[in-house]
Formats: sequence, structure tokens, C-alpha cells
Amino acid sequence: MAKPVFWKYLEDNEIRFRLEKTSEKSLFQVFMGILYDLFWTKRKDYLFITRTSVLIVLRNKAHSYYEIIESSHIHFNAISHVLTVQNTLGEKKIPLKRLYLTYEEIQSLKVVVSKINT
Repeated sequence: MAKPVFWKYLEDNEIRFRLEKTSEKSLFQVFMGILYDLFWTKRKDYLFITRTSVLIVLRNKAHSYYEIIESSHIHFNAISHVLTVQNTLGEKKIPLKRLYLTYEEIQSLKVVVSKINT
């Protein structure tokens, strides 16, 4: 099986955090129900945080790619679901609302972000 296209962004990076979830179904897919489950492949959403980048993949397609530098400070706001990367060049706010994070995923992301900053 061939690797998805978004793996090219991750080839030489150490992955510090990986979140994989099944994509949310659209309204059409909900109405089609059983037919959807039989004929269409399951799509996945991913969040990768590596040493040099943050990658968001929605429905098996690279949605957002953000490069970060080593001296960056990363902060996660659990209320607004925004990942903030601060460095000497400025501040980048990365919205994570489309991933529909659960409570457990938010807690694990908070732990990883605190480890990265220490």
C-alpha cells in the first residue's frame, strides 16, 4: 500500500505527538448510513507535532502545515482549541476545532505540550 501524500512532510522528523481519529461524517453520509459504511473507505484525521513542524490532516488530505523553529514556545488553549506557537518571528495561532477533540485527547495534548516546553 502506498504512503499517503502527507507523509512527505514527516519523513525526517521525530514525531513528538500523533493523534489519529476517524473523520466526522457529512450530512449526506449520515443519511446514506449503511451504504456509506459498505462502499466508502474510512477517512482519518491526524494531528502531528514534530521537532520542526505542526501538521493537520483532515479526511486523509494535508489541511495545514506550519513550520516552527527550535526556540519556539508552544501553548495549547483547551477552551478555544487553539495551539499557539511563539518565537522570535512572531506568533502563529493554529485552530484545532475541526479535529473535534475529546476530553482525553485534550489532556494528552496538554501533557505533550508541557513536556515540549521544558
